[in-house]
Amino acid sequence: MPQKLYVKQPDGTSKAVYVHRSWQDISGKQIFLHHDGTYGDKSGNPIRNLSDLNILPAAHRKVAESWWSRIGRKKAEDHYQTIAEKEAAIAGDFQEQLAAEEVNTALDSVLYARKPQGKKGAAIGSPKSWLEYGFGKRPDWWGQANEITFNDFTYVIFKETPTQEKDNAPAPPAETN
Repeated sequence: MPQKLYVKQPDGTSKAVYVHRSWQDISGKQIFLHHDGTYGDKSGNPIRNLSDLNILPAAHRKVAESWWSRIGRKKAEDHYQTIAEKEAAIAGDFQEQLAAEEVNTALDSVLYARKPQGKKGAAIGSPKSWLEYGFGKRPDWWGQANEITFNDFTYVIFKETPTQEKDNAPAPPAETN
């Protein structure tokens, strides 16, 4: 007879799952055999890899490997692909296609000042957007790094102070050490 477990969901609700068996190794890793025949975690998600079954005793592992070869691999690929697609949509800041569809994303409005690398006393240029520096697409680090050096230039993020915003005077780029 399966055991009924209540698993808390991300939205705060509880979901009932039915488990026939469970195993745990010394590290605390667990595998549950669910009522529908799925080997997975407590909430019913399938295992990610065949190697996850290594905590099972030999007789049970043989049955679980048979399940994996028949339906488990496909079930896991479908499940985790769906999760990866949702996460990619949430992490849209690094996807240029999404940034191109938006008129002005927060990262597109970040400005950097640039100074030549290795030239002592070289002037720091005025702050500009990534398009003005000639990048073909917004660099992944744009708006994420306070300072970055490459291609003979150091890029320093430009931040306005509240008094300068009030006076409409441009702020100098952040000092580098």
